Amino acid sequence: MVQAPIFRLHCGFLVSDVVPSEASYSRTKQVITESEVVGESNNTLIQLAIAEGFLDDEHIGFDATHFVDANQKLNEELG
Repeated sequence: MVQAPIFRLHCGFLVSDVVPSEASYSRTKQVITESEVVGESNNTLIQLAIAEGFLDDEHIGFDATHFVDANQKLNEELG
């Protein structure tokens, strides 16, 4: 993001803003992953879409597919 000014602007940072470190993003991602925020937001969004008529129960599915982190997979292969 430091070297990509357009991407930086799309993420809401001004040219004069200090961009947080990769470690800051990793910590934030970890906190979000461990919380129920994403699941609750998804449920709220689905409920709103149903209420507005954009979705009905015929179009909703549940995907329980597990995706392995690329770094985790690489570590397992090297490990």
